[in-house]
Amino acid sequence: TVAASLPGGEFVAASPAGLRAALSERDRNMTLLSVVGADGSRREVARLNEHLRHVVGGTPVRIDHKGPNGDARTSWILLPPGYRPGTPVATIVNVYPGSFFSGETWSKWSLDDVHALNDHILAAHGYAVLYPAIPVDYDQLPRDPLKGLPEQIFAAVDAAVAQGYVDPDRLGLQGQSYGGYTTGALVGLTDRFKTAVAQAGIYDL
Repeated sequence: TVAASLPGGEFVAASPAGLRAALSERDRNMTLLSVVGADGSRREVARLNEHLRHVVGGTPVRIDHKGPNGDARTSWILLPPGYRPGTPVATIVNVYPGSFFSGETWSKWSLDDVHALNDHILAAHGYAVLYPAIPVDYDQLPRDPLKGLPEQIFAAVDAAVAQGYVDPDRLGLQGQSYGGYTTGALVGLTDRFKTAVAQAGIYDL
């Protein structure tokens, strides 16, 4: 017997005797939870993420560019739905030093993923979201963890501007954890960002 507790406090067991099962299905960005009986009858129990039902997320695009020392890098940008090629748009730069945002293929979250920074929501509101490649060797962190970060981030920003995706006069910044720390530092080192949101960072060393 396999047992599960469903939202709303209902308890459902799937067993040879009861011949009932909990069924999870996807409908666009929602998850539907139902109970199905042996006779084929079906009763819907809950709808999850119904507020995302009609939301259209962004489209990831790879940006190959050079780092500040001329090394080859891959950053990514999430473009808003209906984006017209060659049209610079307001852009949020999502920063996190390390390898999280770099890679040959897009491997980040989707619209219905649970994450503190669901950038598909920003894309749905017409923003692009840029993920700069910021390689960091965590085994050999510099004494100053901010050393070289602005140059690495703006290497990706400038490449995205040059490729026609980003409006350089409408830049925002966000980050969480190490990205929050980076965000807090960057607003003290540059005035290129019009707004910034820092989450869960360390700001007073």
